[in-house]
Amino acid sequence: MQPATNMILVLGIFFMANLAHSQDSQDLFVAQTPLEIPYRNLDKPVSQLLSQELQAVETFFGVPVLRGQPVNLKSPEPAPETPSDEAPLKELTIAGLGSSAKLPFGQDVSGTLFVRDPDVVAWNDETHELESKSYGNSEVYIVAENQMTIVKVEVKDNEANPASDLAVDVQSSALKNILSQSGKPLSQLSVPYDTKGIAPSLRDSDSEIVIDAGNELGVEVVRKEQESLYKNIAIQVVDERSKPEEKEIYPVEGVSVQLVGSDFRARTNARGLVEIADVPAGGRFMVRLKDQSGRVLDQVIEVATEPNRDSELFRVRALSFRSYFLYSSVFGVAQRSNLASLCLRAMTPDGLSTLAGVRAEINVGADGPYYFNEFGPDGNEESGAEDGRMCFFNVDPGLVEVSFFDGEDYLSAVTIPLVAGNHLEDDIYLANGQKVDSHLVAMPSAVQAMYGGRELRNQFLPVDYTEMIAVGDNDDVNYHGPGVLRFEPGHTFYRGRLYGLVQGAEFETSLYSFDPVIHGKASSFSQVAPLLQRGFIEDLFNELYLQDSAPSIAFDPSLGSVFVRHGAQAGENLDQLSIRLVNHLGQDVQDPWFFGSTDSGFIKAVFFNLQPGIYTLIVESSRNHWVDATTIPVDYWLTTVTQTGAPLVPKR
Repeated sequence: MQPATNMILVLGIFFMANLAHSQDSQDLFVAQTPLEIPYRNLDKPVSQLLSQELQAVETFFGVPVLRGQPVNLKSPEPAPETPSDEAPLKELTIAGLGSSAKLPFGQDVSGTLFVRDPDVVAWNDETHELESKSYGNSEVYIVAENQMTIVKVEVKDNEANPASDLAVDVQSSALKNILSQSGKPLSQLSVPYDTKGIAPSLRDSDSEIVIDAGNELGVEVVRKEQESLYKNIAIQVVDERSKPEEKEIYPVEGVSVQLVGSDFRARTNARGLVEIADVPAGGRFMVRLKDQSGRVLDQVIEVATEPNRDSELFRVRALSFRSYFLYSSVFGVAQRSNLASLCLRAMTPDGLSTLAGVRAEINVGADGPYYFNEFGPDGNEESGAEDGRMCFFNVDPGLVEVSFFDGEDYLSAVTIPLVAGNHLEDDIYLANGQKVDSHLVAMPSAVQAMYGGRELRNQFLPVDYTEMIAVGDNDDVNYHGPGVLRFEPGHTFYRGRLYGLVQGAEFETSLYSFDPVIHGKASSFSQVAPLLQRGFIEDLFNELYLQDSAPSIAFDPSLGSVFVRHGAQAGENLDQLSIRLVNHLGQDVQDPWFFGSTDSGFIKAVFFNLQPGIYTLIVESSRNHWVDATTIPVDYWLTTVTQTGAPLVPKR
C-alpha cells in the first residue's frame, strides 16, 4: 500500500471516530466571527454548523473556547429542548461604557456563543461577563441542545440624556484625510445604531409604515425668538513683547485697522486703541492690520463678540519687523509672500500664566517649529522656554491644526485659520473647552427644499447617529444617546470656536462650527447641527441652474461650497436682507443663490465652486447695515454649513 493511501486511511478513521464521538456528546463552542445560524430548531449537530477554521483557546464557563477544528466536549448537564420553531429571546441592558453584565440565565450554559457586534459588547472569558465597548445595540446568540437562544443587548448612557427643550444655538488643509483616534478610516469604524422608538417591527403591521419626524428624539426644531443687538468694541494692537498676564503692554500706535468686508478703517492711538461702534453682538468677523511705515507685519485675525450690550476690548498681538528679521537670521528661514507665518504662546486654560517646555507640531507644510530661550530665539531648542513661545514660517494657509505636547505626552490641539501673505501672533489657552452637545437633524432633499409645500420644505428629519470628528484633536465625537453627539470637556477652543467635521456615508462631508462664547454659554453648550443628505449640494446646483438663464457652469465637486441659513430676528424683513461672501481683502467673491421661501422665518442661500480659503459671510440690511457676520473656512471636497441670525432650537 502506498504512503499516500496509508495517510488517507488514517485520516478517514480519525474523522469517523470524531464524528461518532460527536453524536454521543454535546459540543460547546464560542464563535469569534459572524456565522449564519438559522433561527429555528437545529436538525444537525452543532459542530456541522460551525466554521471549519476554529482553534481552541481560553475557557468559557470553565470549558475551553473553540476557534479551530471542532473539539468534542461533554456539557455539564444537558438542557431540556424547547419545542418551539422560534428562538427564545431575552433582553439585557448595560449602563455606561466599561461596564459589564452576566448573561440573563444561569452559569450552566453549554453550546455555541457568538456576539454579533463585538465593537458594542465583547465577551470576557475570565469573568464570564459581557463588557460594553460603545453605545448601541447588539445580540448574543447561544446554540445549545439543538436550540438557539438570542439575547438582545443594549448599551445605554448611564447619564440622563440632554434635555430636548434646551434653547440651542446654531452657528456655524487636510480635513478630508483626517483619521479617527484609533487610526482606522471612518469607513471602517463601527456605528452605534439605536432603533428603539424609531424602527417599527414588521410583525406589527402589514401596511405602509410612515416614520414621523416628530418623535422621542426631540429633533423637532423651530426658530428662536430674539432681537438683533449691537455693541461698541475696542481693538488694542500690541507687539510680541507684551505680557498682559503680568500687566506689561507694548502698544503700537499708527497701525491701520480694517473690519474686513466693511468700509471702516482707522489708525490706533497712543494706547494702540481703535474704537468701533454698532458692531453686531454675537458676530464673528476678521480684523486686518496693516502698517504703512513697516513696523509690524501684516496680519488678519478673527474677533468674536458676545451677545450682550456691554462693550468689549480685544487685544491683538503683532510681530514687529525688528523681531522678524532677528528670527529669520537666527532660524535661517526666509518667509515667502504667498504663504503664512504663525507665532504662538502656550497658556494655561485661564490665561494667567504660560506653559514652559511645551513643544508643538503642525499638520500642514511649514518650516519649524522654532523655539526661544530666556534671551530670545534659539535654533537649538527643542521645546518652548518659560514663556511657552514657538513660531512656524512658510505655513500653507487655510484651517491648520497645531498639536501641543509635554515631552511625548499629548496635551491638546487647536484649529487656527491662516491667511496667505499674513502673519498671525496669538495666545492659545490649552484645554479651555467646556462640554458641547450637538443635536442631529437632517434637512429634506434638495428637490423637497425647493419645490415642496411649506411643511415639507421646512421639515427636519430625525438622525440617530453620524460620524463626526473634533477637528484639531481628530478624535471621534462621542455618541451620547439617540440624536446627540458630545464633545467632552478638554478641547481647545480658538477664540471661542471649535469645529466638527461630518463624514457620514449618508451625508455631505460638511464642516460645522461651535461657538459657545458667541452665545454666552460658559459651562456647557448645545446646538442643532442640520445635516445635508448626500447629493444635496449637487442636486441643488442642478435645480437652480435649470431655473436661471445664466450661461451654464459645471458643478465641480472638488471645490468647496457654503450653505447658509439665516433666521429672522425681531423687526427684520427677510425680503430686504442681502448676503455677501468676502475674502480676507474684503472683496466680494460671488453672489449667493437663494432658494425656498421666507414663510418659515428663514432665508437659505448657497455658494458653489469656491476656492479654499478663509472668508467672511455678512448679512446686510437694505441700507448696508450689518445684521450679522461669521467667518467661513472653505476647503476642497467640503461643504461648510453655517447659520446666522436667530438660531434653531428644539421644539419644547
